[in-house]
Amino acid sequence: MMHGYVMNPQTWGHFVKRRVGQYLFDPQKHKDSSLVVSGFWKDGLGMFKNKGSDFPGVYYQDEHTVTIYNQYSKSIVHLLVLPQKNILNLDSLGPQDVPILLEMKKTKDLIIQHLSGPQEPKSKLNLEYKSGFHAIPSMNHLHLHIISNDFLLVKNAKHYQSFNSSYLVP
Repeated sequence: MMHGYVMNPQTWGHFVKRRVGQYLFDPQKHKDSSLVVSGFWKDGLGMFKNKGSDFPGVYYQDEHTVTIYNQYSKSIVHLLVLPQKNILNLDSLGPQDVPILLEMKKTKDLIIQHLSGPQEPKSKLNLEYKSGFHAIPSMNHLHLHIISNDFLLVKNAKHYQSFNSSYLVP
């Protein structure tokens, strides 16, 4: 069992619901004022910080990171590891942020180990995983992609390329 690991009990349900056009986060059901971000869609990831494992879309959380399901998944497994600290993107990182990058890597390694373990139904699919940051992210708030190599849900070539080129920074 992962130390600090908290699996959302609706994990698989959220995965399936996305496939039929429902969203993980319904603003009508979650009117908590702390969820209000700038109102700009690029800032939407910030709402997941410090919310707890029962918040819709949260896969794992510890004191340094929160891991969420990518709402527009490109593969069977597509998760985002976010630092709890506000960091806009790779360009805004400084030497003082090395510890949080190490925590993000630790979380990524823990999650990949869990996803590959015998207790995980998806492990029977023998998926391989890659991870990295987009060089030019579409969303604000630093996030590390964990994605399986199947790319079954990719809708166009540019999305495939964004995970299979130098655009994905390991």
